[in-house]
Amino acid sequence: MIREALAKIAAEPPARWEELLAEAFPDDATLRAQARLWLAAERADAPALDERYVLATRLDTGASAEVWQAFDRKLGRHVAIKLFHQADARAIAEARAACDVISDHVVRVLDVHDGARPYIVMELIAEHDPKRGTQISGASAEAMRPHDIDEAARWVRDVARGVHAAHLRDVFHRDLKPHNVLIAPVSRRARIADFGLAVAAGSFAGTPGFIAPEQARGTPTALDPNDAAQRARLVAIDVWGLGALAYDLVGGHPPWQGEGLDAWESAASGVAPPELAKVPPRLRRVIGKATALDPAARYASAADVGDELDAYLAQRPTSLDRSRALRAWLWCRRNPQLSLTAGAAVVLASLTLAAYVTVVDLRAQSRRLAVEADLQQLANDELEVRVAATRREAGSAEADLRAKAQTLEKLRRELADEQASYEAIIAARDKALHDADAATRALVDQLTIARSDRAAAELGRSMYEGFWTSARQEADRTAKDRDQALKDRDSARTDRDQRLAERDAARAERDKLAQELADAQAKVEQLTEDAAALSTKIGALEHQLRAPTDAGVRD
Repeated sequence: MIREALAKIAAEPPARWEELLAEAFPDDATLRAQARLWLAAERADAPALDERYVLATRLDTGASAEVWQAFDRKLGRHVAIKLFHQADARAIAEARAACDVISDHVVRVLDVHDGARPYIVMELIAEHDPKRGTQISGASAEAMRPHDIDEAARWVRDVARGVHAAHLRDVFHRDLKPHNVLIAPVSRRARIADFGLAVAAGSFAGTPGFIAPEQARGTPTALDPNDAAQRARLVAIDVWGLGALAYDLVGGHPPWQGEGLDAWESAASGVAPPELAKVPPRLRRVIGKATALDPAARYASAADVGDELDAYLAQRPTSLDRSRALRAWLWCRRNPQLSLTAGAAVVLASLTLAAYVTVVDLRAQSRRLAVEADLQQLANDELEVRVAATRREAGSAEADLRAKAQTLEKLRRELADEQASYEAIIAARDKALHDADAATRALVDQLTIARSDRAAAELGRSMYEGFWTSARQEADRTAKDRDQALKDRDSARTDRDQRLAERDAARAERDKLAQELADAQAKVEQLTEDAAALSTKIGALEHQLRAPTDAGVRD
């Protein structure tokens, strides 16, 4: 606040300083004294120009020049003066180039002076602030950043229109960046300044962070704007500059990162700048086309860039917005009242149609329900008849079930009796097998005795050689007895094996009958049909078991 007041006082002639200091700081003599020292120091640093311009406050300092706020005594107005550090032929060329550009978006050049320290007189970008009651100076877009993305788009749009106006006068900027864009302090309108590189036929320079790829790789030192191809290259460089300016204002940093040579090498590498994040896709597409690596893929003119940004700000489709859904959405954003009216009409028509369809559907449903009620009544009557018949059938079925239950109980008792009989048969067969084993052992004993008899006969033959004939006959008889005994033994063995086989068959049959008995118990529901067959089968089994047992007993 104090510095702004001092800057305002410094812009006035020194004869009015005391009066202005007393108005600005009426109650602080110490502050007035310090202000006098500051004003004197600033004035001491200010170089002497001609009698027309009085330098007041230094606004900016660069490598080749410094910018001062000054007072034009002749016209009684505040101006900005760009004072070069030494004689520079570009000063005259810049002034002449900029003087030809007439646009609300370009800082006007008012005068130019050549000499040991040439300077250019330009309009001062300053506005009266009603809140502070004073006139304050603007600043560059580098210092005064946009409040939001839309404001950044407005600044670049205005700069694009100013650049297009310069192109119409064959003036090309070639060094667009936030530092060269001045922002009015109250209206926050943007103007392009500093045509220091805008020489129609001169060397190409530029700021590394914002330089176009073709500039970084090397561009001819002289391009003729009257040649269509060369003019297109000049336009493409400034279109890139507009895209780079937008990239910095919405992204917070220039397209090429790094300082000096690093940024220059990134620009010449042929790799596109990183895609911006957290930027609306519509604006990101516009910036992406303006900063395309291929100059032919960029916008054809700075005016196209301005029109695209104007369409973006006005919620109109850009040339890159080809989606029908997006265009419809933008139309609704541009025409909210009409959209609401149309939407309400569509909703009302939909509701009316829905109500009509609902009424028709309700009537049809009413008729269907009446028919269904009649059918349901008929079905209920038929159901009642069926229920009565079912109850009668249930009573009969219950009596049948009771009879079947009694029959089943009887069959269970009979099955238990049959099982007891079967177990008795098995016990008798086992006893017969045991008796057969005892007979076999007795036969073996007899065979042993026969063998002993043969031995005795042989001994008698040796003892009674005289009775050779009788002994021989006795021996033949003994041999016959032996053979018969052997046959009896073999027969006994065969009979024993047969008895064993029959015993094993009887056991297997017993196991089979036991399994069948278990199956019969699990299938009680089929006992009525299977009882007769089971009784017949058990009788046959008894006959089969009784026959070999009887034969064994006889043997």
